[in-house]
Amino acid sequence: MSYVIPTAARYTLDDAVDTLKFSIPARKHWFFLLFSLFWLIFWAGAEIMVGGMILSGLVAALTGSLETGDGIFPGVFMLFWFTFWTLGGTSILLSVLWQIIGIETISVSATGIFVRRQVMGIGRSKAYDAQYIQGLRVVPSEPYLLRQRRNPYSLWFFNFGALAFDYGAKTFRIGGDLEEAEARDMLATIQSRFPQYAPVTK
Repeated sequence: MSYVIPTAARYTLDDAVDTLKFSIPARKHWFFLLFSLFWLIFWAGAEIMVGGMILSGLVAALTGSLETGDGIFPGVFMLFWFTFWTLGGTSILLSVLWQIIGIETISVSATGIFVRRQVMGIGRSKAYDAQYIQGLRVVPSEPYLLRQRRNPYSLWFFNFGALAFDYGAKTFRIGGDLEEAEARDMLATIQSRFPQYAPVTK
């Protein structure tokens, strides 16, 4: 019987003079991706159809050709529906793009931790001052579907990941899509280079 071949870490490390920069590509969840891509086809069709109807209604209203019996309620309802439909589809589209080309970078220095999650150069960043960071540690990874069910927008609010630390009265999680083994390896590298992030022994 042959041994299972170990899997290499997915992240890359740029070891600069005063900074460790970890780049973590987003993990692909193939069932979600295929289902979402299929759903987005229908979403785009409805978006174009309803958007065209709303545009036609606006043109008719502006030109005075809107029939009196049409009423205003159907138009208002359709506008609200279209707004929420657009927001929902955009959220799914962002999730798909994140899985395909998204990347999270974690830059660690003696002065703090800088985290950025981006898709095609567009994203959100957070900077954490080292003097307030306590208890940098590995935490159990949350399954993707459970995380999406609990908070589908967790990606942009920095509340998931396999690395966690206390910052004031809040706990932040970073290193989304990391395996726990990868997170432990990253933590060891960070604490070896910057001892201030090591746990305080009593």
